[in-house]
Amino acid sequence: MTELGHGSNHATHTIVFSQLNINGNNEGVHALIAQIRDADDNRFAAFMSPLTAGRVIIAVNAVYQSKVGVSIAIRYALTRRAFSLKPNEPEVLLLDYPSHQRRLLPLIAKIYALSFGANYLKMLYVKRTPQSNKTIHVSKALFAEYMAAQKRNKVFKGLGLEHMNKPCPVIPAHLTSTTLRCTQFQMDALCLRERELLNRFVADVSQCLAKGESKEQTFNMSYQVAEDLGKAFSDRAIFQTFVEAEATLASGSLKDVLGMVRSLYAFNCLEDITYLRYGFLSVDNGAAVRREITNLCSEVRPHALALVSSFGSPDAFLSPIAFNWVGANSWSSVQH
Repeated sequence: MTELGHGSNHATHTIVFSQLNINGNNEGVHALIAQIRDADDNRFAAFMSPLTAGRVIIAVNAVYQSKVGVSIAIRYALTRRAFSLKPNEPEVLLLDYPSHQRRLLPLIAKIYALSFGANYLKMLYVKRTPQSNKTIHVSKALFAEYMAAQKRNKVFKGLGLEHMNKPCPVIPAHLTSTTLRCTQFQMDALCLRERELLNRFVADVSQCLAKGESKEQTFNMSYQVAEDLGKAFSDRAIFQTFVEAEATLASGSLKDVLGMVRSLYAFNCLEDITYLRYGFLSVDNGAAVRREITNLCSEVRPHALALVSSFGSPDAFLSPIAFNWVGANSWSSVQH
């Protein structure tokens, strides 16, 4: 509608398809006429601002769907056995294989991190203001703001960019297990990548513009760094919400387990190829991260079922293989 016939420029009404509920009864999908501009030509965007809710809902629902998927996978791996290590011994559960732990457990950590990020986004929307709407959309001119701020030494506020005003973090030449699991180190490593990629992107764009390239061509030529920077920003922002959520817990077993999950998410981010591509981590330190992930997966393994159960996904949403995969694949079940 917005493109065909220039509806976004001229239309006053549009058709919306939605579920119709009357007095608690679902009457099915109906076509409704909705006003998108008033007689005084109040701008299209003013009427379409509720699309902000759509952005939030899509992101949050993606997290919910991920919770269902990983809950099924973990439950299946805790009942499905494959091969025995020695003759006449029980077969080993899938989740007791280090390779399977390496495949599934970092996903739990990522979903926990995304869940904290989604909760932050929801609260931002519920308590939204014109200013926080910009944060929700994130599409504001972040890079232009950065370049302008550098010129006038402006302090960054919002979107967690305050770390840009602090001294540049330094990665130790040799990473130990204690260092790797330190929350401050993990935050420093994520901030370092974001900061350096932002500097690199600004330098690339400035260099291309100085050569007379158009703005559009300049951004197209810098797409690789821009993509890496976008992921670095997202990883750091999500990790920050994780740390803030963890800080609200009192010391105890729950906080200890959540700390392991937080570290696993951080290591998953540190494994990103950009750390080696741009030299943020040495090859030896990259190998140390991989070893620590393996160790951490074995520590998180005993808590796997409790971690996915805490998602609260109703059993009806989980497939049969999450509970009784033998019965689900039996001939009698197939016949029905």
